[in-house]
Amino acid sequence: MRRRRILRRALRRPAPALRPLAIRARRMLIRAHQLQESGQQAAAAELFDQLAEGARQRGLPQYPQLLLQSARAHVEAGKVDHGISHMMTAFQYLLETDQVERIRKLAPGVRRFLQSHQLDSAWLELEKILVQAGISLDSPPSGAAQAGGLPVKCPYCGGTLNSEEVESVASGDVICLYCGSVVKRVG
Repeated sequence: MRRRRILRRALRRPAPALRPLAIRARRMLIRAHQLQESGQQAAAAELFDQLAEGARQRGLPQYPQLLLQSARAHVEAGKVDHGISHMMTAFQYLLETDQVERIRKLAPGVRRFLQSHQLDSAWLELEKILVQAGISLDSPPSGAAQAGGLPVKCPYCGGTLNSEEVESVASGDVICLYCGSVVKRVG
C-alpha cells in the first residue's frame, strides 16, 4: 500500500524543466566569444572566468576548456601571470581526472599559443609537469577528428572548432568543447 502511494506521488511530479541557468550560461558563452573576437579580451576573460567557475561547481566537463579560454583571454588582455595560472589549473584538473587523451589533444594548441606570445618558459613548465605525469606528447592523440567539413565556429555558441582538439562521435560529427553541442559536418 505504501509503495503505491510513493509511486503515484512520483508519477504526478512533473519532469524537471530545463533550468534557466543553462540558457543564461549559453548566452554568456556566446557573448564571451563575441567579446573575444572584437578584441575586448578583459571583458571576455571575466565572462569565461564566471563560466568556468560555474562549470567547476557543477562538475561539468566543459570546466577545463572554459578555464583555458579564460587563460587565453587574460594573456591577450595583458594579465599574463593570471592567464598562465589558469592554464596550469586546467591541465592540473585534467591530470587529476585522468583525461590523458584530452591533454594530448589540447597541449599542441596551448604550446602554439604560448610560443606565439613569447611565453616559452610557461610552455616548458607545463611540459615538465606533463612529462612528470608520464604523458608523452610525441605521438598524435588517438581518435583525432578529421578536418573535412568541420565548420570554423560552433553554430550554437561561437566557439572555435579546432579539428585537432574536438572529439568525434560515431556519426563522424564532433562535440563542441565549450557548450557540449554536437556539431554536424558540412558537405
